[in-house]
Amino acid sequence: MKILFYTIDMVDGVERLMPWRTVVEIAKYISRSGLYETSICSAQEQGLNQSRRIYEGIRVYQIEYGDRALRHFVDQGGWQVVFYPVCCRMGAKNFSELSRIKAQKIAYVPGGLYPLSGIVALWRVQKVKTVLPYFLERIIPHSILSRKLQVAGFNSIICQSPLTASDAIKSGWPINKVWMSLPGLDNFGDLEPDTTILERLHLYKNRFLLFSGAPAQIRGSQMAIRAFDYIADQLPDFRLVLLMRRDVSSDFSEFERLVQSIQHKNQILICYDRLTPQQLKACFSAAYAVLLPFLLIPSEIPLTYFEVMSCGTPVISFRNEGTTDYLHSALKIAPKRNFRDLAQTIVGLCRNPTERNSLANKAQELMSKHPSWNESAKIWIQAIEHSVL
Repeated sequence: MKILFYTIDMVDGVERLMPWRTVVEIAKYISRSGLYETSICSAQEQGLNQSRRIYEGIRVYQIEYGDRALRHFVDQGGWQVVFYPVCCRMGAKNFSELSRIKAQKIAYVPGGLYPLSGIVALWRVQKVKTVLPYFLERIIPHSILSRKLQVAGFNSIICQSPLTASDAIKSGWPINKVWMSLPGLDNFGDLEPDTTILERLHLYKNRFLLFSGAPAQIRGSQMAIRAFDYIADQLPDFRLVLLMRRDVSSDFSEFERLVQSIQHKNQILICYDRLTPQQLKACFSAAYAVLLPFLLIPSEIPLTYFEVMSCGTPVISFRNEGTTDYLHSALKIAPKRNFRDLAQTIVGLCRNPTERNSLANKAQELMSKHPSWNESAKIWIQAIEHSVL
């Protein structure tokens, strides 16, 4: 049986980022299991000639945008099962082309539920066109999408957090057609940390808070800097370390302007180097806490949470529906999405090592029970088997 995973804009270089990482890992496991022939189809601008490449043993086809192009591709390739990404604002679209796809169709939800406070916080720092999709997610009734998908012949839906799965059921999906598959935990927790990076960054035996990620406002790097700069005088023996990731689309202009304006530059260290997983593990393990103040989380659940928590390091974050609903027992949540509340939350944890150690233990306990990618993929296989029976 031929299985196709459809996604959007999986250009060369983003495969290890969410939401594409989930598609890649699930496709890899299903392919290696020998049960089905598996490929990925990415709709993107440079895919107009239906080019093909290989990524970690999986064929990745590139086609033009649109459901009509997908329908033609599925018909020509003889795909028998298609996984199709959905979000609630798609309730406003026309599903006629999807209805005409003859293959078995299974929806999957790469994103989550978006709190209004997060949308407002993002609106304050981003252009309206960036925020509009999240606003539409809030105002378009989720039941519209559920109804249209089922009328279009979708057999079931896969969600990536307990909260989004519950929302799918409330929106009209029969409970036996809703599958919940958390993003998996890889072998990051088993890696041997390369502690030489701590010596190179002069962090060995020093207390520090850590941010790791891209500079985009939505990820909270600038929120972390503002918060720490605000309370640096209260934490003279702490430093803030930022491990900045250079993604394909990273724009550092606003980030660097902020860095030039802060008062406590001597307590802030920014590393732009590309670190190995072993070096990252050393930094995560040595940090007092990791700051992940996402204004919104576009794709559930950021794998950085899992990596940090598997090291037994607590995370300070904002509330973000499905992600923090699942991880809440091991998180320190700032009450409001602003740098002052984040700052005071940081101070509170830094002055309370007992709470810090309790959260660290809870993080490791939670990750010890978290599924691997292989275990997550088995749920997708169950959805396939349920759909083709």
